Amino acid sequence: MAGILYDNENLPEPIPIQSHHLSKGMELIDVETSFEPYADEIQEYVKGRHWHIGYYDKETEDYIEAIVFKNDQGMWDIFYEDFPEEEELKSYHTPDKSPELPDHKFLFTVKLFSEAEEKFSQFVEDVILKRSS
Repeated sequence: MAGILYDNENLPEPIPIQSHHLSKGMELIDVETSFEPYADEIQEYVKGRHWHIGYYDKETEDYIEAIVFKNDQGMWDIFYEDFPEEEELKSYHTPDKSPELPDHKFLFTVKLFSEAEEKFSQFVEDVILKRSS
């Protein structure tokens, strides 16, 4: 759940369990959860978290990739370029900031993962693929 919250996504709705689905001796109880007592620990654990989003061009069989880092405002910054190997990439990341990527082009900022995928696909189709045509 912490990862979902950290990624700015909404928690899924609870799934109701009908009493006739319970085995003998089982009972349902409500459990209240809270993110707040663990917020600092979670922030420390997920620091440096990033994702890669890609676009596969079936026509040329090229795979085009972007990398996404959380910024200081809690949003996700998308960068595009040829990316260094994973070990090299770790050296670019600073503790509380997006990576220092001198050769990477900042594209845009989004709140949600789904927005990042959608916007990057649109960027590839509108800019990269049209340039190579």
